[in-house]
Amino acid sequence: MSIDLAWQKILYATIDDAVSCAVEVTPPHDADLPYVQIGESSLEDFPTGKEMFCDVHTWSSAEGAHEVKTIQHQIREVLHASNHNGDGYNYSCCRELDCRVFRDTDGETWHGVQSFRVFASEV
Repeated sequence: MSIDLAWQKILYATIDDAVSCAVEVTPPHDADLPYVQIGESSLEDFPTGKEMFCDVHTWSSAEGAHEVKTIQHQIREVLHASNHNGDGYNYSCCRELDCRVFRDTDGETWHGVQSFRVFASEV
């Protein structure tokens, strides 16, 4: 299994245990809100492993941004400064690099994006 797909599996399981809403990689078009979506990722090679980046999206139809911010806090609590192992890889020093919340272009839905960085190496 690729190192980034293995990280996606860890993200999914870790976030799913932490939040009270659905966690999706590819949400259906009619998904109930709120939900969390494992988003875009990229990686860079280094002699000792890889530096990986991943975005986590939170979607809500609540009256204000409080629901998205609450879910983002729950995600931050389980990912920031964490270490994980899985599928033959070690993921260390996970950090939240950025967190933002804004109205989606539909004018009704709140959209939160958190960007995380983690260092990965084979065990």
